[in-house]
Order: sequence, then C-alpha cells, then structure tokens
Amino acid sequence: MNTKYCLHDCIINKIEIKDSAVILYFVNGIYAIDDNIETYTIVENCNIYINVDNLNEKEVYEHISVQLFKKNVRKDLSFNKFIEMVKKDSFKIYLDFYSDFAKGILLKGNCNKYEIEMLITEVNDIQVVFTK
Repeated sequence: MNTKYCLHDCIINKIEIKDSAVILYFVNGIYAIDDNIETYTIVENCNIYINVDNLNEKEVYEHISVQLFKKNVRKDLSFNKFIEMVKKDSFKIYLDFYSDFAKGILLKGNCNKYEIEMLITEVNDIQVVFTK
C-alpha cells in the first residue's frame, strides 16, 4: 500500500465496516505513485478495504482507536461517533503511516475543527478498488 499509493491531502468522505473490513471511501480519489518517473497522479473514485483480524463491529475498539485533539487536550472518541463526524464533514488526511511489521495504519487529519488520529491494528490485507 505505502509504495503504490499516498493518502496525504486526500479526503475520506465515508467510513463503514463490512465483513471484517474497514472501508474508506474517497470520492475525489487518492494519489498513485510512479517511482519510475517520480510523479504522483490523482486516481479518482476509490475505496480502500482494510481487512482486520477478527474485526467485530460491536467491539471495534479492540482494533481501531480514534483520538480527538482540541486546544492541547486529547480525548478518546468512539469509532461510531467518528463515522458520524465524517458523514457531516469529511476527514481530511495530512499524514498516513503504515507498518508492515506491526500490521498497523495511522491516519492523521482534520474533521470539522478538530485534529483526529485513527489507528487501525492487526491489518491482514489492504485492497484499493477503483470505482470508475
């Protein structure tokens, strides 16, 4: 994932859980990286499926944590509350980190007037599906 695509400056318009996967919807697309010519190209309308070991929708806190920052105060935010925030005012990513060794993804960005960090652990597989 981290060698082919970049989520910096990309916008998540919707998030949901389905069949042990966290699905991130990018209406405006993500960046595809071409290492041969050192360029980035925006690829529109894409969904990213993040498959997680034993992901249970009722106990997502075991694999997904969301932190909200406001005026130097950090607060835990439930995943369901975060999903509702994203529906109202998309999640604008400014940093994306991947660890193959730790099987984790950290996305940092803004939603409404808040800074948000979302950490997903025990990731098995990541699939990028282009809808156009």
